[in-house]
Amino acid sequence: AATLASSAGAVDVFKGPTKDASNVDTFVFAATDGVDTIKNFDVTNDVLDFSAIAGLSTDILQIASETNVGATEGVLLDFGNNNSVFLEGVTLGEVRTANITFE
Repeated sequence: AATLASSAGAVDVFKGPTKDASNVDTFVFAATDGVDTIKNFDVTNDVLDFSAIAGLSTDILQIASETNVGATEGVLLDFGNNNSVFLEGVTLGEVRTANITFE
């Protein structure tokens, strides 16, 4: 298990080791962390922590859309001002059930 934090304004790519209950990762983001990608996000066990983003709605689907980045399908969580998180290989239905922490 790991806690992985994005860095301000950077383009970060995080890759969880595998999708299983023995590897629970927490991905921490702030409002100005840039364009980030998470590979191997396990919607059942991993955690997205958006508690540092003030005013973010607890309805994550308001900022989520299924899209492609290059040839890879996934869900883009767009916070505006060139700040986003792309969940590679995840669907909107899976995001709806993900472990997400808000403020």
